[in-house]
Amino acid sequence: MKLLSSFVKELTLATRSFYFYIEILFAVVLLAVVLFAIPEQIRVVQTQVLYLDLPQPAADSLTADLLAEDLDGRWEETVLESGDDRFDARLFETETARVYLVNSAEAVRDLADTKRDIGMVLSLDAAGQLHYTYYLQGYESQRLQNLLSVIPAASLAGMAEKIAGMTVEQLAPDQVLLNDRENVIPTLIAFNSSFMGMFIMAAYIFLDKKEGVINAYAVTASSVARYMLSKILVVLLTATVSGLIVTVPVFGFQINYGLVLLLLLVSGFFASVLGLLIASFYA
Repeated sequence: MKLLSSFVKELTLATRSFYFYIEILFAVVLLAVVLFAIPEQIRVVQTQVLYLDLPQPAADSLTADLLAEDLDGRWEETVLESGDDRFDARLFETETARVYLVNSAEAVRDLADTKRDIGMVLSLDAAGQLHYTYYLQGYESQRLQNLLSVIPAASLAGMAEKIAGMTVEQLAPDQVLLNDRENVIPTLIAFNSSFMGMFIMAAYIFLDKKEGVINAYAVTASSVARYMLSKILVVLLTATVSGLIVTVPVFGFQINYGLVLLLLLVSGFFASVLGLLIASFYA
């Protein structure tokens, strides 16, 4: 009962300071950013520069394939600049890429060098086989580099039919994948509910020192342990509330809130203890 009374007193004092509302307000701001600034599915569009050094029928066929994947079914005439040079290009926009079709291999090389985009030249070798020349930027993953290295050796004939005929078995059919908006919530919880709790705890200690509360505890019968534990409970309460403010509107009722509360309480406890430890060197 003494701990409960001390907690209620500390909570009352905390609500009279602006520190208590900083974390709550910050959680509301983060929620607004998540709901209105982060889409559920982030569209990643890669820019590519392409030159088709092929016989005209083959080039027309590949151009028609690009046009079929274009979002509005037509290309856009544009001009790309590389230093003092200007290159005419046709722009094709798909769901995942912006493809600029230029008129020379030199244009691909210059644009890949200055624009830092992936470039590719598709040509025929002496044996009449397709030859691929890539201009990479160094940020491509090893998986992508491996894929690009095996494409020239792969037989493209019937590849679409083979891919369509593959059987994909999901080991966990009831597993629900998180969208891009939901994927940022764990990071925000760690930052707002845990990391912020550490600074809020230190701020409470500094405020109590400034107002003489810590000196008053030295001459009272109340123990320091009860004082610190009540402070920790206040921080845990604000951390839990701020975490739920961010979590509930995004996830609704599709997650286990028992585990969420456990996460918030455990992370908030360690963050508040760390805040006490930091404040002890200066209080």
